[in-house]
Amino acid sequence: MDTKYRKILFIDDEYTSIIDLIEYIEYKFSNIKCSTAQSLNTAREKIDAEKFDLIICDNMFVDDSENAGINFYEELIKKNIYIPFVLYTCSRIQMNKYPEFEKNKNFYYYTKWELNLDNWIELINRIFE
Repeated sequence: MDTKYRKILFIDDEYTSIIDLIEYIEYKFSNIKCSTAQSLNTAREKIDAEKFDLIICDNMFVDDSENAGINFYEELIKKNIYIPFVLYTCSRIQMNKYPEFEKNKNFYYYTKWELNLDNWIELINRIFE
């Protein structure tokens, strides 16, 4: 992985579900800083204010639509914001639901139970190669 300083934005309304992952990523990579947004509005504000190298986003938000994450990804594309984007969900029903986006080399889709901590590290290494 390039030694350049990288910034990852995690978007998830359930912060406690990602804190271990964030801590592990920052432990494994001295050149990565993670930021969080617990709502899509906060994510929009952060993306407008800062440059991120990767977005990791939950697909389901309690106070939003079932597909809030994928809708947010589509919103970014419409604004010509092409940041590598990892969409994840805890729903097994949503597996392989977005084949049109999976063709995009900057889009990754997983269920939470598919990736353990080391799998996340491998994925981040692949994205930042």
